Amino acid sequence: MPLSARVRALPATCLAAAVALPMAFAGPLPASAQKPVQSKPAAPLSAAERATALLRAGRPVEALAILRPAVEARRNDLTLLFLVGRAGIAAASRQGLDDASRTAFLDAAIAALRRMLTIRP
Repeated sequence: MPLSARVRALPATCLAAAVALPMAFAGPLPASAQKPVQSKPAAPLSAAERATALLRAGRPVEALAILRPAVEARRNDLTLLFLVGRAGIAAASRQGLDDASRTAFLDAAIAALRRMLTIRP
C-alpha cells in the first residue's frame, strides 16, 4: 500500500498526535517569538541614496532631477557634488543625444566636480 494511502487510513487522532508530538519536545517559544514584532517604518532614503540607486539602474537624468534641489540646499556636500558629476557624465554618454543636451550634461558634471575639488583639493 502506498504511503499516502496508509496515511489516509490512520485515524485523525493519530495524525494529530504525530504532528503535536515533535512540538511537545521543542519547548516553549522564546519571548521574542511570542510577542508580535512591531517594525519601525523605514527611514526615508536620502537624496544621495535615491540618486545612487537611479544611477545603478541606468537612469542618470532622473538622478540629476533628484540631486538638483539637494545640492541647492547643501551646496558644499561633497557626496552630492560627486553624484552630480557621475550622473552628468552618465547622462551625456547616452545614445541618441543631441550635442546641446550632451554639452549641458557635461557642463553640469564639470561644474559639480570643479566645486567639489575646490572645497576639498
